[in-house]
Amino acid sequence: MTLRLGDSLNTEPFLISYLVRIAVLQIAAHSVWEGLAEHHWTDAQLKELQELFQRYDFVADMKHPLDGERAAGILTDDLLAAGKFRINDLFGDPSTSGGTAANAFGRIMPHGWWELEKLNYCRLYNLQMEGAFSVQNKTVSPHQIEANSKALDEAFAGRTLIKTLFTRHQLLAVSLLPALGNVPKRGAIGQVTADETVLACALERYRLAHGQFPEKLDALAPDFISKLPHDVITGDSYKYRRDKDTFVLYSVGWNETDDGGQVVMKGSSVDPTTGDWVWQSGKAITPDLPLGTAVGH
Repeated sequence: MTLRLGDSLNTEPFLISYLVRIAVLQIAAHSVWEGLAEHHWTDAQLKELQELFQRYDFVADMKHPLDGERAAGILTDDLLAAGKFRINDLFGDPSTSGGTAANAFGRIMPHGWWELEKLNYCRLYNLQMEGAFSVQNKTVSPHQIEANSKALDEAFAGRTLIKTLFTRHQLLAVSLLPALGNVPKRGAIGQVTADETVLACALERYRLAHGQFPEKLDALAPDFISKLPHDVITGDSYKYRRDKDTFVLYSVGWNETDDGGQVVMKGSSVDPTTGDWVWQSGKAITPDLPLGTAVGH
């Protein structure tokens, strides 16, 4: 039922719907983890859970809401040009310095300037997302995203409201694009959550059949999984090792470095930018530990 709730949003073109789908899947994955931790699932149940979680491709699904977000930016420009919005509405604060003058100018701004706003918004959107993820390869590239982010910061460098509005025509880009920077990372976390849930179910099925976990993930195919998923960060196999009656399964995470299955905490939560994204057998998970950034089992 939990997964079906999330799936009810999968055709919507809104970014928030995509992010909610990932959050819902993480909740469902936690339920699977609890059953695995207590060895409560039967082989038939595990097989069904595998099939459910194997359907997800959050990398491919990312394109539709991002296209929708770009379209919404273009529509916002048209609404501003038509006087339906004020410039201050973009910042959500009517007291923004210089906002009154900007609003007044927005009402008389040449139409061609609004077209330049759209052009620069789309150009800088492409700069931000170029090479960030590959639908064909089902991968996300943190180093490319970091490079794109630096390029975007350089494009925005030295900006003031006057420069942004009057000479650079980057008002839409400055106000709308920075929030999109974390979307590929959220998509990668969601996909790792789904993949590790699938693998954990297959590993438990192997244990039920053989009395212990396998030495390598390759032993799962083809009897317990038709095809092993790959890490969306590297495109290589997920990292795995058996440790007596438990196992450690992980993605190398956002730093693209194999830290040996180490989880890095930031206060009481996992830091998703450093360390590995781990599903660890036989260890408890704290309630505030976000699934996907470190999936505990």
